[in-house]
Amino acid sequence: MSRHTPTTLALDLGNSTLAVGIFAGEQLVTHVTLPVAKHSPQALAAKVAKLVNARPRTADAPPTEARRNQSSHSRLLWTDAAATTPRTIKGPLALCSVVPALTEPLCDALESALGTRPRLLTPRARHGLKLNYRRPAQLGADRLAAALGARKLYPQQNLIVVDCGTATTLTFISRDGVLLGGAILPGLGLWADALARATAQLPKVTLPKTAHSAARSPQTARTVAKVRAHAPAQPQPLPAVATDTAGAIRAGLLYGHAGAIRALVQRGSRDAFGPRDANAQPIVIGTGGQAPLLAAESDFTVSEPALTLHGLQAFAASH
Repeated sequence: MSRHTPTTLALDLGNSTLAVGIFAGEQLVTHVTLPVAKHSPQALAAKVAKLVNARPRTADAPPTEARRNQSSHSRLLWTDAAATTPRTIKGPLALCSVVPALTEPLCDALESALGTRPRLLTPRARHGLKLNYRRPAQLGADRLAAALGARKLYPQQNLIVVDCGTATTLTFISRDGVLLGGAILPGLGLWADALARATAQLPKVTLPKTAHSAARSPQTARTVAKVRAHAPAQPQPLPAVATDTAGAIRAGLLYGHAGAIRALVQRGSRDAFGPRDANAQPIVIGTGGQAPLLAAESDFTVSEPALTLHGLQAFAASH
């Protein structure tokens, strides 16, 4: 990697986290998520500045299973080349935010900490997409950034971005760069919270990280141990027919949410792309914190954990 490779800092401010991405050219070399709660804008900016001035991790860390399951676009540069990433950001900064009360204070704090004010991605900014939205100002900046990221990574394709966060959003983008619209539903965590709040006897459950569980009955575990004494336990699918209340809630949350996504993808594809593209299947891109849990059951074509950051990099590079 040339030391003259342009660098970009991309920041995605959400309701609960601040995602930070450092790019060398178009390649993501650092991706960190910071919690927003209990941190002032100044504290967040200081953490970002510390990341910018720190050397990135290199090839001494082996790839994890989660990283292997990501697309090649979203894998970090786990090579010695990452060590040559500049220790300061001399290129543009780009920010998208869905927290209006924090947007300007964070921009001010970042300008103070880094000496550069972020370029703010909004529907009114010059971003290169045509918005088929009745009131463009109502379109979330995170959805816009994800759409830009999808276009960057998969140009000239019909695309569906499924962002699984606090809310689950589906955004449909045509092959010629029109953001056609989409759908919004409560995210998995909100489903779980609402069920616990509105009922007297149903507990708040924690969700697994994936739709599989390594838990087994003692008898099954003993049988497996006899056959493969040194083999790791293979994950088992989360049962849809549970035998306890917490398991039943998890099954309803996971498979119900995945079913809702599949239905919206199927119906939305017909509404968005119409019969002229009936034989051209759209690329369904999963992203967001809950995407790994929903990926297998939601029929994602590919998972892109850093999709909004890629979109912000493309936005910054276009100016």
